[in-house]
Amino acid sequence: MSRLTLRSLPYFLAAALVLGGAVSCAPQGAPVEPVEPAESATHEAQLELVDDLISLANEDAREWRRADGDPQDPEHPMRDWSDLLWRYRVAHPGSEAAGKAAQAALSMKGRLGEIEQMYALAGEIDPDSPMWETSVFLLYTAWEEEDFEPVIELTDQKIAGASNPESKAALQRLRGNVLLASGRRDEALVALEAAVEAAPDSDIAKDALDIKRVVTEMAPGEPAQWPEVTDTKGNVVALEDFAGQYLLLNYWASW
Repeated sequence: MSRLTLRSLPYFLAAALVLGGAVSCAPQGAPVEPVEPAESATHEAQLELVDDLISLANEDAREWRRADGDPQDPEHPMRDWSDLLWRYRVAHPGSEAAGKAAQAALSMKGRLGEIEQMYALAGEIDPDSPMWETSVFLLYTAWEEEDFEPVIELTDQKIAGASNPESKAALQRLRGNVLLASGRRDEALVALEAAVEAAPDSDIAKDALDIKRVVTEMAPGEPAQWPEVTDTKGNVVALEDFAGQYLLLNYWASW
C-alpha cells in the first residue's frame, strides 16, 4: 500500500477539508498537521493546497503502478483521492481552487474507468464554474470510449444555464471539439463561432478561432495556406514558385 493513501492519512486530514478547514501536505516521513481554517486562508494558499493534494494523488498512483497494482482494483488509492478532492469542491463552492479540485477528481474517475460516475458528477458542476475552462479531459475520455454523446448532452445542458461569458465560451469550445471528434464538422464550426461570440476578447475565443482556422483552412483537400515569407536576399517567396515540385518545410527556432 502506498504511504499516502487516504486510509493511511490521519482522519483529521479528510475532516479538515470536508468541514471547511485547510491542511498542510508535509514531505515524506513528516507528520501531516492541520493549519488555519479555510476562512482565513488566501486564494493562493487554497490553490497551493489543491495542487499539493493532486501531486500526492499522482505519487500514490505512480507507486501503485510500480508495485504492479491493478488499475481496476477497488483498493486503488486514486479512488480515495478523487473522493477527497470532490468533497473539497463541495466544501468550497465557486472558488478557483474548487474548480481545480473538481477537474482533478473527475479526471481521476475517468482514468479509473468509472465513466458513468464521472459524467454524473460533472452534471453537478455549476455552469459558471472555472472548471469548464480546463475540461478537455472529458473530450479525451469520450474519444477513448468512442462515445461522444454524453459530453454533447452535458455541454448542451450547461450552456443553457451559463451566464458567465467565459464559462459559456469554454463550454462551447468543448462542445465544438467533441463535435469535431465525432465527425459533425458543420455543427462544430457553429459551436466554435458561438465560443468566440460569447467572450470575444478571451484566450478561449482565440483558441476557438485557431481550431476553426485549422478545420476550414487546413483541412484535407483544401488549398494550402502560405504565410508571407522572404528568402535570405529579401525576395518574397510564393507558394506558386514551387508548382510541380516537392517542397520540404523545415521549421526551426533559436531557443
